[in-house]
Amino acid sequence: NVTKTSYTWNRSLLDSKNLFIAGKLGIYFGPASEMTEIRSKNPNLNFDVATFPQLKNSSFRATHADIYGFAVLKSSKQIQTSVEAAMLMTSQGSISSWTTINASAPVRKDLLTPKSDPNLAVFQDSAIIARSWLDPDKVVSNQSFSEMIGAIVSGREEVESARSKLSNQIRALVPRL
Repeated sequence: NVTKTSYTWNRSLLDSKNLFIAGKLGIYFGPASEMTEIRSKNPNLNFDVATFPQLKNSSFRATHADIYGFAVLKSSKQIQTSVEAAMLMTSQGSISSWTTINASAPVRKDLLTPKSDPNLAVFQDSAIIARSWLDPDKVVSNQSFSEMIGAIVSGREEVESARSKLSNQIRALVPRL
């Protein structure tokens, strides 16, 4: 709502990452994995990283993480080989190499070590408090979140009503087991 003091964004603007890279946005919230891309697209951009802001006086700290896993189908003709490949890809050496290449935090706690690079220290601290959720259908859930935000921003719905509607839409996507 452009009339509110909290107004910050509208759909006519470019996406936030590209505005930040162009030096036209003061703060950008994005994953650690984008730092290398940002630095390569604008090597003259002077920026730092920080842990995602937390609620004041909260005893619970959290941030979001995209988490990927490996699964082996029961119908696979190569179950043992597939399990061995998944074990190899999640081994200490493989995860260590992956996080070095991507300048990110490891998903294994045994690889969280003190870092001299302050950015990697922030990423590791964030990894420890990271939370995620199983997204049953990324396309549908993204659309549902966009609709909720649009309904609130436009004034068509109050926050609690829109949140409740979103919750019902997401629950409908999750199959009952």
